[in-house]
Amino acid sequence: MAEGSVPDLVRLYFDTFEAADRPAMEALLPEDFTFTSPYDDHIGRAEYFERCWPFAGSLAFRRPMKIFAEGNEAFVHYEAEAGPGRLFRNTELMRFEGGLLRGVEVFFGFVPGADPAGAEAAIRALIDERVEAMRTKDAKRAIATLAEDAVAFELAPPLSLGPEQARDMAGLEAWFGTWRGPVVITLRELKVAVSGDVAYAHSLNRMRGTKTDGREVDFWMRSTLGFRKTADGWKIAHGHTSVPFHMDGSYRAALDLEPEG
Repeated sequence: MAEGSVPDLVRLYFDTFEAADRPAMEALLPEDFTFTSPYDDHIGRAEYFERCWPFAGSLAFRRPMKIFAEGNEAFVHYEAEAGPGRLFRNTELMRFEGGLLRGVEVFFGFVPGADPAGAEAAIRALIDERVEAMRTKDAKRAIATLAEDAVAFELAPPLSLGPEQARDMAGLEAWFGTWRGPVVITLRELKVAVSGDVAYAHSLNRMRGTKTDGREVDFWMRSTLGFRKTADGWKIAHGHTSVPFHMDGSYRAALDLEPEG
């Protein structure tokens, strides 16, 4: 690659990433390229294309960027949009040699008041997707919301479910078969908290429906979900549902409770 000024090479890198032009990026990154961020510790060229490149073309970088170059290195400070209202800012230290980008160190930061990469909206959409999958009794769609290593603590025994049990499609289809119509789940007081690539949510959930024997089901339960951001987007990595029980010695599940207000 022909050499250019360091600021020009910085702009070339971001233009190439924004355009998702992989051949051009491959020409810019040497075999010994390294990438570091709060989530990546000096990963190499191959892992960069595996972990970071899937986001290429999804960001709109605001220009002009602030570029402070000295010798073969440059600090660049920029803001970017990952969608409407999803604004963040980063600072990166970039090192060049012979017209190639040898290394990048990324320092994250989010614009105050902005939703980091729309994480909360994406998580709420994922919850909505699972609720709709339950309503339509679509086991494949419901399982798709779970991480590969998801674990669950459900109302029914056993005490805990490992990934194989939590993602048991045949078992979920069999359970759906015990319902005459849709399984309706309504959420109330949903709260979502996000930190980096992990998040959790809690809510009060109402489950309603009719079993095949004609029995009507209608009760409230507590739900806590843990999420992890994966290459395929946000997924549910941990699920926990519970109901209170009477402390009068009967230990009966308190299925007659309703949220206050």
